[in-house]
Amino acid sequence: MIECRHCHRVFRDDPASLGARCPRCRAPLYERVEAGRPPLGAGMQACATHANRAAVGVCRICRTQICALCRTRWRDQAVCPACAERELTRPDTGAGDERSHRRLAAWSLIFGLAAWLLLALGVLPLVLVRSLSKEAAILAVLVLVLSAVPALFAAGHGAAAVRTRGDRLRAAAAGLVLGASHIGLLLGTVLLMFWAN
Repeated sequence: MIECRHCHRVFRDDPASLGARCPRCRAPLYERVEAGRPPLGAGMQACATHANRAAVGVCRICRTQICALCRTRWRDQAVCPACAERELTRPDTGAGDERSHRRLAAWSLIFGLAAWLLLALGVLPLVLVRSLSKEAAILAVLVLVLSAVPALFAAGHGAAAVRTRGDRLRAAAAGLVLGASHIGLLLGTVLLMFWAN
């Protein structure tokens, strides 16, 4: 049972179905009521919704003045109730927004290309040079093994970006394919070496 501290209406519903605001007066249900707030004085800006209340901040989306009663948290930003309602009615894009999807896709492609570059740098000395010193051969094998690290990152970032389905889906898929094929090639080579021995 929850009672709104502003309109004193009692709700017997499940708190999760009610939300953070009173369905009747739209006041915050779980914030403390401010006791003795001074009236709007000279030099103070008024809230855009409540003209008799002093503004305590600015909405991070629409930049209107908001009082403590209107202030709502949305994705770690203080916003007004109208912007919070708009954000709630928007279709959810999944785990992140467009910027994070672009970042994941770009890093996936970069890591995938870096993995294949390291693979080429490790294989070329082993294939092209007939008589490699022991140190050079160890270094080439070490570069081959280390090339798996960016390939794993490419596969992980690519899978996350493909799952969010943004506008950089081709780049994300390319990074995923580059990383996964690199890992598959390395694992297949290692398994063939063990099987041949």
